[in-house]
Amino acid sequence: MQCHSLNVSAMIMINLIPYLEGSSFVGVNFLSAETSAFIIATYKGYKGSILNSGTLIGNGSTTITGYSYIYGEVVHIKGSAGHQVDVNQKSYIKEYFSDCGAVKGACDH
Repeated sequence: MQCHSLNVSAMIMINLIPYLEGSSFVGVNFLSAETSAFIIATYKGYKGSILNSGTLIGNGSTTITGYSYIYGEVVHIKGSAGHQVDVNQKSYIKEYFSDCGAVKGACDH
């Protein structure tokens, strides 16, 4: 069974886990959300460069941007729902995992 990675984040300006990378008041430096997805994809065998633009998903104020690597095996979606999940994010997440079975240890390496 393939192990998929879905990174869901929001472009909000807080310093707990900064979207665009940087230090946090918890004492940890974070990579940007987009760079994190790229590194996971590289680990899983992706050979290209980081995606600088994504695909718009949905419409209106809840439009999200998806960055997909390795035919959807690693995906980062960026929205603006803050600390919540909006209708487009919920729909994407549900669809993304719709064909996955709950198999303990499926992603162990």
